[in-house]
Amino acid sequence: MIQSRAAVFLNSSSSQEQNFLSYISISGAIAQNLVFLDDQQLEAVYTEKSRSLISLGYRNLNRKFYLLDGNEMAMFPLVLKNRETGFLDISGLFFRKNLTGNWQHCTTFSGYHFDAIKQASGELAKTQSHQELASLIMPVFTSLKSYSPGRIATVGGKMDLLVKIGNEGTTLDFKLIKGETPLVAKIFTNRNYFEAGILA
Repeated sequence: MIQSRAAVFLNSSSSQEQNFLSYISISGAIAQNLVFLDDQQLEAVYTEKSRSLISLGYRNLNRKFYLLDGNEMAMFPLVLKNRETGFLDISGLFFRKNLTGNWQHCTTFSGYHFDAIKQASGELAKTQSHQELASLIMPVFTSLKSYSPGRIATVGGKMDLLVKIGNEGTTLDFKLIKGETPLVAKIFTNRNYFEAGILA
């Protein structure tokens, strides 16, 4: 038997949802009803990319998806819930139109990304305009040449996230870089999860 550690959401979905809604507010994402999704190609790539998460029990949050960056990007939130503990995780699947005009998966955010962005946004709002801040957290395609584990390229720069799970809790080593200038380089305490040992 292998003992591993899993991040389990503590109770209040409100904290998890606040992180997600903070991202929506900062990015300027526009909510759309999933029932009215009439782009067959976007629906097809979303269905294909979400299949593995759906098989693990994730479900769409409130039957919605979001359009960002002048409708050139779409984000689908998926949540994993447990009857006893509430939210276990929230993920955001991002899709962008490629050079041929077709939708393609861009990246996926976890609840850790949403938490780190929310914790960093207060300080960033003092030095960055709302538009600049939005550009720093909207992902773009990452080329193989510039790929680095934990790194996500964004419209205005790049973000790095390293999650460290230990006996004292979970920390988020988060960097937000504009051009070549680090705007944020901090280690945050994850506020949404506690560590639960599970056997597999």
